[in-house]
Amino acid sequence: MAHDSINVLAVCLTQLATGHRPEVRQVSLDTLFASLYLHGPKLSPGLWNIVFKGVLIPLISDLRQLETAASVDVGPVKCCRVALCQVVGIFGQFYDAIGFLPELLFCLGACMTTESNS
Repeated sequence: MAHDSINVLAVCLTQLATGHRPEVRQVSLDTLFASLYLHGPKLSPGLWNIVFKGVLIPLISDLRQLETAASVDVGPVKCCRVALCQVVGIFGQFYDAIGFLPELLFCLGACMTTESNS
């Protein structure tokens, strides 16, 4: 039951985080990552796998595409970069439960390639 609640919350916040209003995007990202840091110790390795592969990695990809297409900034730092830093922080903090994720490396590589091309 708790797993379903976390999944629904993450999906809803992800949808808000990819919207066109920068202030809503930023608040939803802050809420998503604060929730993951707070409840992360309670998540099983299987649920972490779902969160990363089904929520966080697609979120980074969606934000990257949104910002590339629209050149959308939130303050001096783009949402995608902030979200990517948060994802890396979560990965580092909960690595023992998450384990190695090749998909995260591909996501990081894609972001670095996009960043160096702009």
